[in-house]
Amino acid sequence: MASDPLPPLNKSSADDHAIQSQFHRLRSLFKDSDYSTHPEHWDTLWKESFTHWDRGGPSQALDEVLSLHRELFPNAPGSAHDWGKSKPKALVAGCGRGHDVLLLSAHGYDVYGLDSSVTSIEEAKKNEKRVAEEDAEGKWKEVYAPGRELGVTTKCRVMWVTGNIFEDDWVNDSGYGKVKTGFDLIFDYTSRETPTQDSLPVLLCPSA
Repeated sequence: MASDPLPPLNKSSADDHAIQSQFHRLRSLFKDSDYSTHPEHWDTLWKESFTHWDRGGPSQALDEVLSLHRELFPNAPGSAHDWGKSKPKALVAGCGRGHDVLLLSAHGYDVYGLDSSVTSIEEAKKNEKRVAEEDAEGKWKEVYAPGRELGVTTKCRVMWVTGNIFEDDWVNDSGYGKVKTGFDLIFDYTSRETPTQDSLPVLLCPSA
């Protein structure tokens, strides 16, 4: 007698299976690979549109802490800021499509979006244009509008940089990366620890 066919996956088990498949795909690329090859691997994933970590919008946790706990950021712009002078500067490492870069811009920072994947930066620029078009239609009013209740009167500059956060080339060689006074805020939730991670505090200004 033929064996009974396997029952169809329910939604929960199908989602679990998809997550496991994604995990194994990432593991196969990065496990035991030399760190110098990681930018190439990330770029491969972007070219294949394998970007399951992208939620289609900025980090809610980042938005909440910037909005509700402004006191944690001594250099955060507010109503007392002279908007005719230079703005505080933020860096988003591993920026992907740049959702958090655009969020920080709306919070009054000049923002540098950094990613080691060339394709990622191309996608970020496309996303910036798309958000601007949709923002004009009111779609992102509650997300990317300047935080006027926080004293932020305008969105600030956005700059896209291709480079590795754990290497110095993008700081030394890129016109975008030359921030002589250091960054007031660095947001990074994607980069794993490396032996050179101790260099990250050097990128921060003393009062950050």
